Amino acid sequence: MNKKLQRNIQRQNKLEIKIEEMQTELEILKEEQIEMENMEVIKAYRSREISLDEFLEIVRQDKPKKIEDENLSSI
Repeated sequence: MNKKLQRNIQRQNKLEIKIEEMQTELEILKEEQIEMENMEVIKAYRSREISLDEFLEIVRQDKPKKIEDENLSSI
């Protein structure tokens, strides 16, 4: 087989491995982000003197707004 072709194939294989590793790292980072955001929400709840029911109502009201904001930003 042609040496250039072999090198090309080897380079492609190396890049595919790197892409897989980066995709895995990205997924881990996204999971960590969600976990940190959840912790921030819990901290915000604990810092306020409101009942759990009041807090859940605030979160429920905020959720549709966030979904709407995300939809607008994707346009």
